[in-house]
Amino acid sequence: MNLKQINISNIKLLSISILLSLIIVELNLTFFWKNPFRYTRPSEIVELRLLSPSIDKLLNREWLDKDIPFVKYRTNENRFILPINQHKNPQSTVLFLGGSTTQCYYVQESLRFPALVSTILNKNGLKVNTINSGRAGNTIHDSINIFFNYSSKYKPDYVVLMHATNDRGVLNRDLNYNSRMGKEVTCKKIIKWLGQSLSRIQTIGLLRLSVTNLLTNKYEYTGIDSFKNEKPSDIDFTPFYVRLKIFVNMVKEMGSTPIIMTQPLASVRNKISPDWLNTPDQLKLNEIIRRVAKEEQIALIDLSAYMKTIPDFETDIVKYLYDGIHVSDKGSELYASYISKRFIEIFKRRKTTDNKKL
Repeated sequence: MNLKQINISNIKLLSISILLSLIIVELNLTFFWKNPFRYTRPSEIVELRLLSPSIDKLLNREWLDKDIPFVKYRTNENRFILPINQHKNPQSTVLFLGGSTTQCYYVQESLRFPALVSTILNKNGLKVNTINSGRAGNTIHDSINIFFNYSSKYKPDYVVLMHATNDRGVLNRDLNYNSRMGKEVTCKKIIKWLGQSLSRIQTIGLLRLSVTNLLTNKYEYTGIDSFKNEKPSDIDFTPFYVRLKIFVNMVKEMGSTPIIMTQPLASVRNKISPDWLNTPDQLKLNEIIRRVAKEEQIALIDLSAYMKTIPDFETDIVKYLYDGIHVSDKGSELYASYISKRFIEIFKRRKTTDNKKL
Protein backbone atom coordinates (compact mmCIF):
# COMPACT_ATOMS: atom_id res chain seq x y z
CA MET A 1 0.00 0.00 0.00
CA ASN A 2 1.48 3.32 -1.05
CA LEU A 3 1.37 6.69 0.75
CA LYS A 4 -1.46 8.01 -1.43
CA GLN A 5 -3.71 5.04 -0.61
CA ILE A 6 -2.96 5.44 3.12
CA ASN A 7 -3.95 9.14 2.97
CA ILE A 8 -7.24 8.31 1.23
CA SER A 9 -8.02 5.63 3.79
CA ASN A 10 -7.28 8.04 6.63
CA ILE A 11 -9.56 10.69 5.10
CA LYS A 12 -12.40 8.15 4.77
CA LEU A 13 -11.91 6.96 8.34
CA LEU A 14 -11.88 10.53 9.63
CA SER A 15 -15.05 11.38 7.70
CA ILE A 16 -16.87 8.33 9.08
CA SER A 17 -15.73 9.16 12.61
CA ILE A 18 -16.96 12.73 12.35
CA LEU A 19 -20.32 11.57 10.96
CA LEU A 20 -20.80 9.00 13.73
CA SER A 21 -19.87 11.58 16.36
CA LEU A 22 -22.43 14.01 15.01
CA ILE A 23 -25.12 11.31 15.02
CA ILE A 24 -24.33 10.38 18.63
CA VAL A 25 -24.41 14.04 19.70
CA GLU A 26 -27.71 14.59 17.91
CA LEU A 27 -29.30 11.53 19.53
CA ASN A 28 -28.16 12.57 22.98
CA LEU A 29 -29.43 16.10 22.49
CA THR A 30 -32.78 14.73 21.30
CA PHE A 31 -33.27 12.86 24.56
CA PHE A 32 -31.71 15.26 27.06
CA TRP A 33 -32.22 18.79 25.65
CA LYS A 34 -35.34 20.66 24.61
CA ASN A 35 -34.50 22.64 21.49
CA PRO A 36 -36.35 26.00 21.61
CA PHE A 37 -36.03 26.29 17.80
CA ARG A 38 -37.38 22.82 17.03
CA TYR A 39 -40.63 23.99 15.48
CA THR A 40 -39.48 27.30 14.04
CA ARG A 41 -39.59 27.93 10.29
CA PRO A 42 -37.88 30.52 8.10
CA SER A 43 -39.60 33.78 7.27
CA GLU A 44 -41.89 33.75 4.26
CA ILE A 45 -40.92 35.77 1.19
CA VAL A 46 -43.33 37.79 -0.95
CA GLU A 47 -42.15 37.65 -4.55
CA LEU A 48 -42.38 40.90 -6.50
CA ARG A 49 -43.18 39.70 -10.00
CA LEU A 50 -41.14 42.41 -11.70
CA LEU A 51 -39.46 42.32 -15.08
CA SER A 52 -35.74 41.61 -15.21
CA PRO A 53 -33.63 44.76 -15.59
CA SER A 54 -31.52 45.64 -18.64
CA ILE A 55 -32.98 43.06 -21.03
CA ASP A 56 -32.00 43.49 -24.67
CA LYS A 57 -33.55 40.85 -26.94
CA LEU A 58 -34.69 40.48 -30.52
CA LEU A 59 -37.93 38.50 -30.69
CA ASN A 60 -38.92 36.38 -33.66
CA ARG A 61 -42.58 36.89 -34.54
CA GLU A 62 -42.51 35.61 -38.10
CA TRP A 63 -45.56 33.48 -37.24
CA LEU A 64 -47.49 36.73 -36.72
CA ASP A 65 -46.02 39.15 -39.27
CA LYS A 66 -43.74 37.93 -42.06
CA ASP A 67 -43.17 41.49 -43.29
CA ILE A 68 -41.78 42.60 -39.91
CA PRO A 69 -40.57 39.28 -38.44
CA PHE A 70 -38.43 40.68 -35.59
CA VAL A 71 -39.16 43.15 -32.79
CA LYS A 72 -36.98 44.58 -30.05
CA TYR A 73 -37.76 43.88 -26.43
CA ARG A 74 -35.73 45.92 -23.95
CA THR A 75 -35.99 46.99 -20.32
CA ASN A 76 -34.04 49.64 -18.46
CA GLU A 77 -32.13 49.33 -15.19
CA ASN A 78 -35.37 50.13 -13.29
CA ARG A 79 -37.16 47.12 -14.81
CA PHE A 80 -39.47 49.12 -17.09
CA ILE A 81 -40.09 48.32 -20.75
CA LEU A 82 -38.43 50.73 -23.18
CA PRO A 83 -39.01 53.27 -24.58
CA ILE A 84 -40.01 55.57 -21.71
CA ASN A 85 -39.40 59.14 -20.59
CA GLN A 86 -39.69 61.20 -23.73
CA HIS A 87 -39.50 64.39 -21.69
CA LYS A 88 -37.01 65.52 -19.03
CA ASN A 89 -39.61 67.72 -17.35
CA PRO A 90 -43.00 66.16 -18.10
CA GLN A 91 -46.32 67.65 -17.09
CA SER A 92 -47.38 64.20 -15.89
CA THR A 93 -46.04 60.67 -15.58
CA VAL A 94 -48.33 57.69 -16.16
CA LEU A 95 -47.52 54.19 -14.89
CA PHE A 96 -49.20 51.21 -16.58
CA LEU A 97 -49.62 48.02 -14.55
CA GLY A 98 -51.00 44.72 -15.82
CA GLY A 99 -50.13 41.34 -17.26
CA SER A 100 -49.01 40.28 -20.72
CA THR A 101 -51.81 42.32 -22.34
CA THR A 102 -50.03 45.44 -21.02
CA GLN A 103 -46.53 44.09 -21.62
CA CYS A 104 -47.28 43.72 -25.38
CA TYR A 105 -44.36 41.33 -25.88
CA TYR A 106 -44.73 40.77 -29.63
CA VAL A 107 -45.66 44.34 -30.57
CA GLN A 108 -43.18 46.68 -32.23
CA GLU A 109 -41.32 48.69 -29.62
CA SER A 110 -42.70 52.10 -30.61
CA LEU A 111 -46.23 50.71 -31.03
CA ARG A 112 -46.66 49.14 -27.59
CA PHE A 113 -49.64 51.11 -26.37
CA PRO A 114 -48.15 52.45 -23.09
CA ALA A 115 -45.27 54.00 -25.07
CA LEU A 116 -47.47 55.08 -27.99
CA VAL A 117 -49.82 56.96 -25.62
CA SER A 118 -46.93 59.27 -24.75
CA THR A 119 -46.22 59.89 -28.45
CA ILE A 120 -49.87 60.66 -29.25
CA LEU A 121 -50.30 62.98 -26.25
CA ASN A 122 -47.10 64.77 -27.22
CA LYS A 123 -48.59 65.46 -30.67
CA ASN A 124 -51.55 66.99 -28.85
CA GLY A 125 -49.29 69.39 -26.94
CA LEU A 126 -49.16 67.35 -23.71
CA LYS A 127 -45.77 66.44 -22.25
CA VAL A 128 -46.59 63.09 -20.68
CA ASN A 129 -44.15 60.31 -19.89
CA THR A 130 -45.48 56.78 -19.74
CA ILE A 131 -43.97 53.78 -17.95
CA ASN A 132 -44.81 50.19 -18.92
CA SER A 133 -44.52 47.79 -15.97
CA GLY A 134 -46.72 45.01 -17.33
CA ARG A 135 -45.51 41.45 -16.89
CA ALA A 136 -46.94 38.20 -18.26
CA GLY A 137 -48.93 36.22 -15.71
CA ASN A 138 -49.40 39.03 -13.23
CA THR A 139 -52.69 39.48 -11.39
CA ILE A 140 -54.17 42.38 -9.46
CA HIS A 141 -52.64 40.89 -6.29
CA ASP A 142 -49.20 41.12 -7.92
CA SER A 143 -49.81 44.71 -9.01
CA ILE A 144 -50.75 45.67 -5.45
CA ASN A 145 -47.44 44.22 -4.24
CA ILE A 146 -45.48 45.85 -7.06
CA PHE A 147 -46.91 49.32 -6.57
CA PHE A 148 -46.77 49.27 -2.77
CA ASN A 149 -43.27 47.80 -2.53
CA TYR A 150 -41.56 49.11 -5.66
CA SER A 151 -43.00 51.43 -8.28
CA SER A 152 -44.62 53.91 -5.87
CA LYS A 153 -41.12 55.29 -5.19
CA TYR A 154 -41.11 56.72 -8.74
CA LYS A 155 -44.09 58.88 -7.76
CA PRO A 156 -46.23 58.58 -10.92
CA ASP A 157 -49.06 61.10 -11.24
CA TYR A 158 -51.43 58.49 -12.68
CA VAL A 159 -51.50 54.70 -12.32
CA VAL A 160 -53.44 52.77 -14.96
CA LEU A 161 -54.40 49.19 -14.15
CA MET A 162 -55.71 46.45 -16.46
CA HIS A 163 -56.37 42.97 -15.06
CA ALA A 164 -59.02 40.31 -15.61
CA THR A 165 -58.04 37.16 -17.49
CA ASN A 166 -55.04 36.16 -15.36
CA ASP A 167 -57.13 36.68 -12.24
CA ARG A 168 -59.81 34.44 -13.68
CA GLY A 169 -57.18 31.77 -14.31
CA VAL A 170 -55.69 31.96 -10.80
CA LEU A 171 -59.09 32.05 -9.05
CA ASN A 172 -60.32 29.13 -11.15
CA ARG A 173 -57.30 27.08 -10.11
CA ASP A 174 -56.76 28.15 -6.49
CA LEU A 175 -60.11 29.76 -5.51
CA ASN A 176 -58.04 32.57 -3.96
CA TYR A 177 -54.72 34.40 -4.32
CA ASN A 178 -52.73 32.18 -1.91
CA SER A 179 -50.28 31.25 -4.66
CA ARG A 180 -49.28 34.94 -4.92
CA MET A 181 -48.83 35.47 -1.16
CA GLY A 182 -45.85 34.83 1.12
CA LYS A 183 -43.96 31.52 0.76
CA GLU A 184 -40.89 29.89 2.21
CA VAL A 185 -37.93 29.86 -0.16
CA THR A 186 -37.68 26.54 -1.99
CA CYS A 187 -34.73 24.86 -3.74
CA LYS A 188 -36.47 25.57 -7.05
CA LYS A 189 -36.61 29.29 -6.25
CA ILE A 190 -32.95 29.29 -5.18
CA ILE A 191 -31.89 27.60 -8.42
CA LYS A 192 -33.97 30.09 -10.43
CA TRP A 193 -32.41 33.00 -8.53
CA LEU A 194 -28.90 31.65 -9.12
CA GLY A 195 -29.60 31.23 -12.82
CA GLN A 196 -30.88 34.78 -13.12
CA SER A 197 -28.01 36.20 -11.04
CA LEU A 198 -25.28 34.35 -12.93
CA SER A 199 -26.69 34.95 -16.42
CA ARG A 200 -24.25 37.82 -16.88
CA ILE A 201 -21.57 35.13 -17.34
CA GLN A 202 -21.43 34.46 -21.08
CA THR A 203 -21.70 30.65 -20.98
CA ILE A 204 -24.55 30.67 -18.44
CA GLY A 205 -26.31 33.42 -20.41
CA LEU A 206 -26.09 31.31 -23.57
CA LEU A 207 -27.38 28.25 -21.71
CA ARG A 208 -30.31 30.23 -20.26
CA LEU A 209 -31.22 31.61 -23.69
CA SER A 210 -31.06 28.13 -25.23
CA VAL A 211 -33.34 26.67 -22.55
CA THR A 212 -35.76 29.61 -22.90
CA ASN A 213 -35.93 29.17 -26.69
CA LEU A 214 -36.48 25.45 -26.25
CA LEU A 215 -39.41 25.98 -23.89
CA THR A 216 -40.98 28.81 -25.90
CA ASN A 217 -44.01 27.81 -27.93
CA LYS A 218 -43.60 27.90 -31.69
CA TYR A 219 -46.85 29.54 -32.68
CA GLU A 220 -48.82 28.77 -35.79
CA TYR A 221 -52.39 29.45 -36.77
CA THR A 222 -54.87 26.67 -37.49
CA GLY A 223 -58.05 28.67 -38.00
CA ILE A 224 -60.59 30.32 -35.72
CA ASP A 225 -63.25 28.74 -33.53
CA SER A 226 -66.28 30.52 -32.13
CA PHE A 227 -66.93 30.35 -28.40
CA LYS A 228 -70.22 32.24 -28.37
CA ASN A 229 -71.93 29.36 -26.52
CA GLU A 230 -69.29 29.28 -23.79
CA LYS A 231 -70.70 28.64 -20.31
CA PRO A 232 -69.90 30.85 -17.30
CA SER A 233 -68.13 29.25 -14.34
CA ASP A 234 -69.17 29.37 -10.69
CA ILE A 235 -65.96 31.17 -9.61
CA ASP A 236 -66.38 33.61 -6.74
CA PHE A 237 -64.83 36.88 -7.97
CA THR A 238 -65.18 38.63 -4.61
CA PRO A 239 -61.38 38.41 -4.00
CA PHE A 240 -60.86 40.33 -7.26
CA TYR A 241 -63.40 42.99 -6.29
CA VAL A 242 -61.86 43.42 -2.83
CA ARG A 243 -58.33 43.79 -4.22
CA LEU A 244 -59.47 46.24 -6.86
CA LYS A 245 -60.91 48.44 -4.11
CA ILE A 246 -57.71 48.07 -2.11
CA PHE A 247 -55.61 49.02 -5.12
CA VAL A 248 -57.65 52.13 -5.89
CA ASN A 249 -57.51 53.44 -2.33
CA MET A 250 -53.85 52.51 -1.86
CA VAL A 251 -52.87 54.50 -4.97
CA LYS A 252 -54.90 57.48 -3.76
CA GLU A 253 -53.33 57.39 -0.29
CA MET A 254 -49.85 57.23 -1.79
CA GLY A 255 -50.36 60.42 -3.77
CA SER A 256 -51.22 59.16 -7.26
CA THR A 257 -54.46 59.10 -9.26
CA PRO A 258 -55.79 55.61 -10.06
CA ILE A 259 -57.38 54.80 -13.41
CA ILE A 260 -58.76 51.35 -14.19
CA MET A 261 -59.36 49.75 -17.58
CA THR A 262 -61.58 46.94 -18.74
CA GLN A 263 -59.82 44.18 -20.68
CA PRO A 264 -60.98 43.25 -24.20
CA LEU A 265 -61.53 39.61 -25.10
CA ALA A 266 -62.79 38.32 -28.42
CA SER A 267 -65.38 35.53 -28.48
CA VAL A 268 -63.17 33.57 -30.89
CA ARG A 269 -60.15 31.37 -30.23
CA ASN A 270 -57.32 29.68 -32.07
CA LYS A 271 -54.59 27.16 -31.27
CA ILE A 272 -52.46 29.59 -29.26
CA SER A 273 -55.28 31.06 -27.16
CA PRO A 274 -54.71 30.54 -23.39
CA ASP A 275 -56.86 27.66 -22.19
CA TRP A 276 -58.25 29.62 -19.22
CA LEU A 277 -60.05 32.21 -21.37
CA ASN A 278 -63.77 32.42 -20.73
CA THR A 279 -65.97 35.09 -22.29
CA PRO A 280 -68.86 35.06 -19.76
CA ASP A 281 -66.41 35.26 -16.85
CA GLN A 282 -64.53 38.07 -18.59
CA LEU A 283 -67.80 39.99 -18.87
CA LYS A 284 -68.32 39.56 -15.12
CA LEU A 285 -64.83 40.83 -14.33
CA ASN A 286 -65.22 43.84 -16.62
CA GLU A 287 -68.52 44.65 -14.92
CA ILE A 288 -66.74 44.56 -11.56
CA ILE A 289 -64.17 47.02 -12.93
CA ARG A 290 -66.95 49.37 -14.09
CA ARG A 291 -68.70 49.00 -10.73
CA VAL A 292 -65.57 49.88 -8.73
CA ALA A 293 -64.87 52.90 -10.94
CA LYS A 294 -68.38 54.16 -10.21
CA GLU A 295 -68.25 53.38 -6.49
CA GLU A 296 -64.84 55.01 -6.01
CA GLN A 297 -65.63 57.86 -8.43
CA ILE A 298 -62.46 57.39 -10.45
CA ALA A 299 -61.76 57.47 -14.17
CA LEU A 300 -62.60 54.39 -16.22
CA ILE A 301 -61.12 53.54 -19.60
CA ASP A 302 -63.57 51.05 -21.05
CA LEU A 303 -61.37 49.38 -23.65
CA SER A 304 -63.64 46.35 -23.86
CA ALA A 305 -66.66 48.43 -24.86
CA TYR A 306 -64.56 50.46 -27.29
CA MET A 307 -63.16 47.42 -29.14
CA LYS A 308 -66.68 46.12 -29.70
CA THR A 309 -67.34 49.22 -31.83
CA ILE A 310 -64.67 48.05 -34.32
CA PRO A 311 -66.65 46.39 -37.18
CA ASP A 312 -64.35 43.42 -37.85
CA PHE A 313 -63.04 42.98 -34.28
CA GLU A 314 -64.63 39.54 -33.84
CA THR A 315 -63.92 38.26 -37.35
CA ASP A 316 -60.34 39.34 -38.11
CA ILE A 317 -58.66 38.08 -34.94
CA VAL A 318 -55.05 38.28 -36.18
CA LYS A 319 -55.51 41.93 -37.09
CA TYR A 320 -56.30 43.11 -33.54
CA LEU A 321 -55.90 40.36 -30.92
CA TYR A 322 -53.77 37.60 -32.38
CA ASP A 323 -55.07 34.95 -29.96
CA GLY A 324 -58.27 36.64 -28.80
CA ILE A 325 -56.63 38.45 -25.86
CA HIS A 326 -53.15 39.79 -26.78
CA VAL A 327 -52.80 42.76 -29.11
CA SER A 328 -51.09 42.80 -32.47
CA ASP A 329 -49.54 46.05 -33.77
CA LYS A 330 -52.90 47.27 -35.06
CA GLY A 331 -54.70 46.38 -31.86
CA SER A 332 -52.07 48.20 -29.82
CA GLU A 333 -52.45 51.30 -31.99
CA LEU A 334 -56.22 51.26 -31.40
CA TYR A 335 -55.71 50.87 -27.66
CA ALA A 336 -53.27 53.79 -27.60
CA SER A 337 -55.58 56.01 -29.64
CA TYR A 338 -58.54 55.42 -27.33
CA ILE A 339 -56.51 55.65 -24.10
CA SER A 340 -54.99 58.93 -25.30
CA LYS A 341 -58.45 60.30 -26.09
CA ARG A 342 -59.63 59.42 -22.60
CA PHE A 343 -56.54 60.98 -21.05
CA ILE A 344 -57.15 64.23 -22.88
CA GLU A 345 -60.67 64.23 -21.41
CA ILE A 346 -59.30 63.40 -17.94
CA PHE A 347 -56.73 66.21 -18.12
CA LYS A 348 -59.38 68.72 -19.24
CA ARG A 349 -61.74 67.67 -16.46
CA ARG A 350 -58.97 67.95 -13.88
CA LYS A 351 -57.95 71.38 -15.15
CA THR A 352 -61.55 72.57 -14.92
CA THR A 353 -61.84 71.21 -11.36
CA ASP A 354 -58.57 72.89 -10.32
CA ASN A 355 -59.72 76.22 -11.79
CA LYS A 356 -62.99 76.00 -9.83
CA LYS A 357 -61.05 75.46 -6.61
CA LEU A 358 -59.04 78.59 -7.30
